[in-house]
Amino acid sequence: LQPGIAKAVPSLLMLDCAPRPATMVRAALQAVGIATHQTYLPALYRHPAFTALKRVTVTGAGAEICPNAEHLAAHLVGVPFHPLMSEGDVATVAVALKTALA
Repeated sequence: LQPGIAKAVPSLLMLDCAPRPATMVRAALQAVGIATHQTYLPALYRHPAFTALKRVTVTGAGAEICPNAEHLAAHLVGVPFHPLMSEGDVATVAVALKTALA
């Protein structure tokens, strides 16, 4: 564990990386040693625990049932964001993100 972790509230900063796919952004960050996190996989309405529930649907040609959930599942990436990060850590993440999103 990191020194001082008991005094911290580690967290993630969730970023919408559209139009870049989350998989591409995560791979670029992981290639330079930055841990990432991706949530909402699958989109909750597609999760087996919820598929039998009744839901309001969007109708129309080619419309997703839950377009916002699909967007988040495809583009949301969590990057390190916590009080134990040094200024150098923050700069490393920022430069890697800038490169991945270019």
